[in-house]
Amino acid sequence: MPEAESDNLLQGHTPMPKGTTLFSKIMSWVGRKFLKSMSYYHPETPTLTFEETLDLQPYGFAGYVLHTPGHTEGSSSVIIEDLAFVGDTMFGINRKTIYPPFANDERELLKSWEKLLATGAKFFYPGHGSKISREKLDLALKIR
Repeated sequence: MPEAESDNLLQGHTPMPKGTTLFSKIMSWVGRKFLKSMSYYHPETPTLTFEETLDLQPYGFAGYVLHTPGHTEGSSSVIIEDLAFVGDTMFGINRKTIYPPFANDERELLKSWEKLLATGAKFFYPGHGSKISREKLDLALKIR
């Protein structure tokens, strides 16, 4: 796991990220205030942490994990050849935007988008919605 979030695992608590829209800000506030117990789990010690990248070749995969903070401090993406699996770093639900409804650090999120473009990936697969093309990500960065 990313070193940046290893304390969460040790404490057994991952707080809900902040909202990026009025609606998601309200949802985040409600989640933090009334659904706290859902973000707690049995604490564990991470067996493997990384700072910026983790090579997956020793584990039988021709790819790597790239630290892409913004949604959360430890958000990461898996890069395999020209594909990127980006979790909540982008959303593929709304045709007009790929901007996620939740992000703790919106500046870091945009820097992570730049890092993802630099990988050369042609398609980005978010945790929610449809795949996102390189062209759509590039356009989203330009209008932010």
